[in-house]
Amino acid sequence: MELHQIENNLNSSDPQNRIKAITELRHYEPDLVVPLLKGRMYDQEFVIR
Repeated sequence: MELHQIENNLNSSDPQNRIKAITELRHYEPDLVVPLLKGRMYDQEFVIR
């Protein structure tokens, strides 16, 4: 999955899409991943946090 698709899925209303996006982040460098993960720290879904 490309980075722009991951960003879109992280902002999806569907928790399953957000989980898939987080899983896909393992293929990217930490300097790209950490800011995206920080944005999900307060997600309403416990599984995402």
